[in-house]
Amino acid sequence: MRALASDLDRTLIYSHRFLQQYPSDKQLVLVENYQGKPHAYMSAMSVQRVAQLCEQEAFIPVTTRTTVQYQRIFGLTQLQPTFAITTNGAEILYKGEVDAQWAQHLKAQRNPHYDKMYQYMTALPGVERAYDVQHFMYAITTIAVTSETRQLAQEWGFNVSQQGRKLYFVPSYLTKWHATSYVAEKLGLTGIFAAGDSLLDMPLLEGAHQCLYMRHGTDHVNHLPTTVAVGIDATEEMLTVATNYIQNSSY
Repeated sequence: MRALASDLDRTLIYSHRFLQQYPSDKQLVLVENYQGKPHAYMSAMSVQRVAQLCEQEAFIPVTTRTTVQYQRIFGLTQLQPTFAITTNGAEILYKGEVDAQWAQHLKAQRNPHYDKMYQYMTALPGVERAYDVQHFMYAITTIAVTSETRQLAQEWGFNVSQQGRKLYFVPSYLTKWHATSYVAEKLGLTGIFAAGDSLLDMPLLEGAHQCLYMRHGTDHVNHLPTTVAVGIDATEEMLTVATNYIQNSSY
């Protein structure tokens, strides 16, 4: 059995702001509201493909969003994927409930420099707001991260990713691939097709048996297969390739 492990924002679902940058003539389906307003969309074809994969236990949402933020995406949660990975791999949901075994596994690995890293991040020039998600941290900043900051973070055991104004500091042990491997073992999967659009998705894409990186991604990537299209058209392209991989064991 094979499955698709896919990042969500800018890989499977798209905000109104993103759709203004990469417009599409595809039929759109609202999948998330935020503060009482429409927030994110998928194409009708994408919703149909993901629903079919969920019926086969062949779809694993993998997101940096917290569990609360993930649960806002009613267009996906109502499809009831058996497993969902949130918080960049820090939490795994099994039929909507937190997997206690995985939570205990991560608790034993907490980075001893975590508090020091957070204090350093909040003092960086250009930081307007800082957020401690308990398992990782990020800041809203107006300045690009420097090589010195990247090097220090690496010495303290953190990976750094900047996506627009969001600057993430994530413990090196906390990756989407580690969590996906755990889920793959639980489901008895023999193959994973992965999709993503940022540096935080790299461990997932590089660890999977097959993958596609979204051409509109936030970082330039040379070593991975990339979609031909961008935006919602890229998602439909990815889902077509992923479905073929899942259904064809000789692929």
